Amino acid sequence: MYSIALEVKSNDPQCRNTGFYNPAPSEYRKFPRTTNGITKAVNQLIDLVYSKGWIIDWQLKVYEGKYEYWKSLEPITVITRESLLEQEVSQ
Repeated sequence: MYSIALEVKSNDPQCRNTGFYNPAPSEYRKFPRTTNGITKAVNQLIDLVYSKGWIIDWQLKVYEGKYEYWKSLEPITVITRESLLEQEVSQ
């Protein structure tokens, strides 16, 4: 099993988080088990980003195993907005 956590930056001036953070609602985390599931989960999280007007920047962190905030798991990879934009331009 893998975990994909969406971390965001907010444009809300009252938000105390100035860097990336993982919001509490479970819709910001996915737990796919297959390659197709990973692709589907990434697409769902990107759609979620574009449906929220308060997100100014985002990144996806992929972990092996179930991600919990109190565990000290190191991400396998980090997918940033810039890396996806570069990939679209090169195609």
